[in-house]
Amino acid sequence: MRQLEERDAMIDKLQNYYGIAIRSNLDDLKGMKKAIYATLFHCASNDKVVLHDYCPDGSNIMPDAMIDKLQIYYGIAIRSNLDDLKGMKKAIYATLFHCASNDKVVLHDYCPDGSNSWCGYKRDSANKTKTFKHGSGLPKDIIALMKPIYLRLSDDELLKKCLHGKTQNQNESFNAMIWQRVPKEVFVARPVLEFGLYDAVAHFNQGSATVVDLYRRLKIDAGKYTNSGCTALDSGRIYGAEYKERDIQKKRRKVRCYAASLAPRRITANCIIPGLTDTETIVKMAEVMHLSRENLIAKHGGPNKLVLQPEDIANAVGFLCSQEARFITGAVINVDGGRILTGGQN
Repeated sequence: MRQLEERDAMIDKLQNYYGIAIRSNLDDLKGMKKAIYATLFHCASNDKVVLHDYCPDGSNIMPDAMIDKLQIYYGIAIRSNLDDLKGMKKAIYATLFHCASNDKVVLHDYCPDGSNSWCGYKRDSANKTKTFKHGSGLPKDIIALMKPIYLRLSDDELLKKCLHGKTQNQNESFNAMIWQRVPKEVFVARPVLEFGLYDAVAHFNQGSATVVDLYRRLKIDAGKYTNSGCTALDSGRIYGAEYKERDIQKKRRKVRCYAASLAPRRITANCIIPGLTDTETIVKMAEVMHLSRENLIAKHGGPNKLVLQPEDIANAVGFLCSQEARFITGAVINVDGGRILTGGQN
C-alpha cells in the first residue's frame, strides 16, 4: 500500500492498530510547501541577532513577501521536475540562490541556461541583453542560516516521495463532504455515521445523479423535478469549479490571501476599481469610438445605464480610509455603474 500523506500525518502510528502494511509513503506537495514556509518563518522569527541588520526597523522578521516567494518557488521547482530527482534538486537550489542574488553578489550558477530560461540573468546572458535587474537579495548571514534548511528539504530520500507531484486535494474534498453530512461536533450513532459515509462516497463519485440511481435501485420512479434538480446541481458544481479555475479568480484569491497575511499586523489592503466615470475621458472615448455620449453610456454604463461621478469615487475612498472600514482586510469594491458592488470580508 502506498500512502499519500502530509508531513505531520499519524499513519505510522495508526498502522500498528489496524494492521495496514505501508510499503512506501508519498509526501503531499502542499504539505511540503507548508513545511518550508513554517521552517522559514520560524527561522526568521527566532534568529533575531542575525536578522537585526537585515531589518533595521526593529521587527527582526524576514519580509513575508520573501518567505512567500521562496515557498512558491519551492513548489514550482517540484512541479516542474516530476520524475527527475537531479533536476528537482538543482531547481530547488536555484530558487534560493536566485532570490539571494544582487548586483554585488551574483549567485545564478544553479539557474537554467538558455534564451528561454525563467532566470532573467541567464536569459540576458544568452540573448546578450541587459533587461534584468537584481533586487536587494539576501545578506550572507541569512543565506548561511537558510542553507541547512534547504539541504534538509532537498534530501534525496525526501524528494523521492515528491516525484509524483500530487496533493491531497481530493482527500480533503471527500472529507469535507462527509463532515457536511455528519458534523464532527455532533455525536451520532454508528448507523447514522455509516449512512452519511455511504452518501458522501456516492455523491463524490457520481454527483447528485446518484439520487436518481438510488431511486431506480429501490424501484422508485424519479419525477421530472428530481431529475432536473439533480442535473442542475451537477451542472452548477462543474460551472463553479471551472469558474474558480479562471485566471482572474486565481489572482483575486492570491490578493485576498496576501491581504489576510497583512491583517494581523494591522495593515489593510483595499482598492476601488471604478467603471465608467463622468470625466473628459468619456468625450474622448465617444470620439474615438464614433459614438455619441448617450450611446456610449448605453453600451458601457452597466445594466442601470449609470455613469459614476468623481465624487462617487471620492466617497468610496473616504469610506475605506475611515474607521468604519477598519474591519475590511483585502476587499475589492467594484464600482461600475450599479452592475456590481462587493463588500469586504472579515
